[in-house]
Amino acid sequence: MTRLLNIKIKHVEVCLNKKEIYGPPSNPIIESKVISRIEVMDGNPQLNESVPIRLYLSSIEGLTPTQKSIANKFSCQYLLNIMVHDDEGKRYFKSHQVEIFRKIKVQN
Repeated sequence: MTRLLNIKIKHVEVCLNKKEIYGPPSNPIIESKVISRIEVMDGNPQLNESVPIRLYLSSIEGLTPTQKSIANKFSCQYLLNIMVHDDEGKRYFKSHQVEIFRKIKVQN
């Protein structure tokens, strides 16, 4: 299914957000902060143009592996947000949860 949208894109940016949830399950405390923000595109793309995005994780400070409900008191999640800004001042969002893990090298 192909959709044609007639919007004039001002710029597109990709953000990596870190969301920490801690405390008792009945009253959790949620802290969220932007870890990295990258402007991907400035202006309208051409028809059928693809924009490759490469996000180098080694240069991002404060990045830890994703943690899921440790002792029912702590979780750490990451969200990849794409924001499209148009000429009329409207913003369009798409958010996707990503899992970050650390690969451990074992020496023989």
